[in-house]
Amino acid sequence: MRRSRFASMRRLLLASATVGTAACTSTRVERGPVRASLPSTGRNGEVRLSLKNGEQIQMYRPVIEGDSVIGSSAPESNDPQFRVAVAKGDILSVAVRKGNAFKTVLAVTAGVYGAVLLIALVACAAYASSV
Repeated sequence: MRRSRFASMRRLLLASATVGTAACTSTRVERGPVRASLPSTGRNGEVRLSLKNGEQIQMYRPVIEGDSVIGSSAPESNDPQFRVAVAKGDILSVAVRKGNAFKTVLAVTAGVYGAVLLIALVACAAYASSV
């Protein structure tokens, strides 16, 4: 019986950690024509371009050169990488994923309080069953 209590607490702590790390990002979408500069990119320099034909392209480290947006098909750490170029006129929106400190703090706080609450409930149940 004791082993299952520890297993359930371990599962809760893992779930809390997962929720905390999953809620740490937000996606910012800019619609309309691409301006003279792209929005600052996230961790890997990643952007998602939505095109007029309905296609979505993921691009890393994009730069604007003339009437095109040019970048790489994969992050620097991956092989192989290909050059990707899209005409600015074909782009409907640019989405950038960024870290969000408020969401991170909120998720970690909720996870810690949830874990403490579960541990307290398990301890109360164990005490009640022993009396």
